[in-house]
Amino acid sequence: MLRILHTSDWHLGQTLRDIDREAEHRAFLEWLGDLLEERSQSSMRIHALLVSGDVFDGPNPSARAQKLFYDFVERCRKFTKLIITAGNHDSAERLQAPAPVLGSLGVSVIGAWPGHEGDLSPLLCPVQGEDETALVLAMPFLRLSDLGSFSSEEAETHFVDAHRHRYAQLFASACKERDQGDATACFIGMGHCFAAGASTNEDTERRVGKQDELPLDIFPSELAYVALGHLHKAQKVGKTEHVRYCGSPIPLGFSEVEYQHQVLEVELFKGVFQSATPHLVPRYRDFLQIPKVHAPWEQVEILLYQLAARADRTLTDPKRPLLEVRVKLPDQGITDLRERVQAILTEKWPQLFRIDALMPELSPDAQWEQESRGLEDLDPRDVFLALCAEKGISEEVRNTLLADFASLLQDVQEQGASK
Repeated sequence: MLRILHTSDWHLGQTLRDIDREAEHRAFLEWLGDLLEERSQSSMRIHALLVSGDVFDGPNPSARAQKLFYDFVERCRKFTKLIITAGNHDSAERLQAPAPVLGSLGVSVIGAWPGHEGDLSPLLCPVQGEDETALVLAMPFLRLSDLGSFSSEEAETHFVDAHRHRYAQLFASACKERDQGDATACFIGMGHCFAAGASTNEDTERRVGKQDELPLDIFPSELAYVALGHLHKAQKVGKTEHVRYCGSPIPLGFSEVEYQHQVLEVELFKGVFQSATPHLVPRYRDFLQIPKVHAPWEQVEILLYQLAARADRTLTDPKRPLLEVRVKLPDQGITDLRERVQAILTEKWPQLFRIDALMPELSPDAQWEQESRGLEDLDPRDVFLALCAEKGISEEVRNTLLADFASLLQDVQEQGASK
């Protein structure tokens, strides 16, 4: 039997607006370390931890985010083999810079494709199970520069073909290495990409369009398991059992609140996929949405008073829940909406994250009247919504942006009134 833990999309260093997520990330890494340590002392030892990209939230992570990462590596390298690849949020060069030192400690870090004529052996990582071995094809996120040159007209077909070619190159190199070593070793793949057929979240997952979807046949059929990163919702891809996203370990936005955040324990026997068992990550901080669906203020107000009545005021930062209030605005709007909400949520529980205000739909006559008004009569919110419509921004994203715009507009208006 061979057991691996599959995780990805940690996004260490992420903030939501100005809210630091360090405590949540630290709690996750401590929980994951405890799991690996506990299992290392039992007959159910984890033979490898695969981290499929987006270790950090950006290419220049803070010193604190890097310390979290390296503290985890130092602790957990004693319990299992660590194989870590870069995602699109990571700086490939920065992540890979300490690879020679980490390699001497048994930790494999792969930041980038080694080049068109480069040695692919650093991307091939052996894992020793109880009575069998595997060779991990640790493919990092492939940037356009890794895929060769092509024109804009060739972009869609070349993007897929180039990925297929890179996986074929790596698989050929893996077959050659296996022939020179353990001929019974099975193959495990890694990747950080959009797989066609998977469910995506446009609020938190960057993509360009349909052309960046990769069909499942880019992954060699001989791979016993494919550990993917990039999408934050844990899921199987298509009808397959062995190609999976494990998802992010914490919600990276309110659109991910309902996700079951987890790491996946994958078992292989005689080179064949057996099972993928989720270990649910404990939620360190609650994310509250009142209500779940936009409702008129009169209904929202009642729910907020009910929430305030059962508040646990012993919680302090950073464990205070984050609250998103969803209000369906009347035609005339509500000018003091934030003040109304904050008046109910006294004693700083929970922490108001944002107000998601859904604007009323305008009738054709109202739209004509609005379009015929002069510049001095225009409402900034109406101008903002018109721009969103012109750019083809979806309703869900529009509402998210509108809440931020409304908050910014309020700040500007308050500053103007104070002068």
